[in-house]
Amino acid sequence: MPALKSHPISNTTPVAILLQGPQLPQAQGADGRQITSQATHASEAWLRDRQHGLVVVIQRLVSLLDFTEPEDKPSEFALTVAANLLIEANPLMRSNFPSGSVGTDGASGIRLQWNRSGREIRLVIPAHSDGRMYIYYQSGKTYGIVENVSGRGLAYWLDWLIA
Repeated sequence: MPALKSHPISNTTPVAILLQGPQLPQAQGADGRQITSQATHASEAWLRDRQHGLVVVIQRLVSLLDFTEPEDKPSEFALTVAANLLIEANPLMRSNFPSGSVGTDGASGIRLQWNRSGREIRLVIPAHSDGRMYIYYQSGKTYGIVENVSGRGLAYWLDWLIA
């Protein structure tokens, strides 16, 4: 994973914890040395693969903090909501989390977008809690908007995207 520039994100926020990578419990032998096994290595590889797209999207979210114009930087509200929705959706998905593109809307809100096989999902998060948050989906001529956004709903639509 590439090194990230220092940003004002605490080491204990969900974003920072996720960027540290998968952490599995480590077993120790009677002599205090770490015990590793093929099962541990396989579990770590599976977790890395499952979360790879999520880590990429979170890194892209964090990179939005590098924008110099205030209206191009995401608000703390938008960044926190985006990270929380992504982290909540990840374990609820049946498939691996997909990589997606991330950008701002020019008003400190965030737009995330995923495209696969003629399908598209957009997660739109406003700069403030009184703005409109929604998931847009499209497949061919069929499209719609989901207003009640949750991690569970995002997981559903991301699984739909990949199916």
